Amino acid sequence: MVRRRFFLVIFFIITGCSKLPQIPEPTSQPVIPVFEVFGYARCSNCPIVEKSLDSLKQNLSDSVVVLQYHMRILGDTLSPESVLERQNLYNIGSSAPVTIVHGEVRIEGASGVSLSMFENYYRALRSREDSLGLKLTYIDEGDTARLIIGAVSELNLERLKLFLFVTRDSILFKQPGAPDSIFNNVVRFYHSSNAGLPYEMKISKNFLTGGNFVAFLQDTVNLRIKSVLQRRF
Repeated sequence: MVRRRFFLVIFFIITGCSKLPQIPEPTSQPVIPVFEVFGYARCSNCPIVEKSLDSLKQNLSDSVVVLQYHMRILGDTLSPESVLERQNLYNIGSSAPVTIVHGEVRIEGASGVSLSMFENYYRALRSREDSLGLKLTYIDEGDTARLIIGAVSELNLERLKLFLFVTRDSILFKQPGAPDSIFNNVVRFYHSSNAGLPYEMKISKNFLTGGNFVAFLQDTVNLRIKSVLQRRF
């Protein structure tokens, strides 16, 4: 009987000590759908798309990204010239508007465009999981800010490229011979990098204050957007 109790004690000690600490699995978040629209200030059909996306953004806030690129057409200078990289990536010509949904769907013109159509795209994309989990670290350095973009999960960066944006609302466009117009979700800062993660950059706080910072990883072959983050400053 004594020997049996001894073996039972040893068994419970061994089995109790053999349990390893549980490592929590990375938690995934719903995808943040990205809507990119290419247009310019004097574009006659662009307001139909822009107003629908403005409403989508207003209704859904930080659960959706809207990027409005103002192409350098008919004197429009609201977006930096560097957004030409996005135009070339999607093979955007001079016709407008062209809307790209999450790098996967291309919508030419404004025919049939409505808020409900964009809401349907949003719901379909929002049901996916963002397993990479981009994250942002902000460090205040006086007149500049240091931004560090990392990822919660390990990832293979082959074919992936990091794209960074700052958008602003209520941008007034004035030009002789054209009515004054106000635009929202305007891309005012743009940068891209093939470097790995974490990626570190410095940016003037003047660009960030009152703006919306967006970062995403995109496959440069099939153009699908893999992971998205945004933060309003």
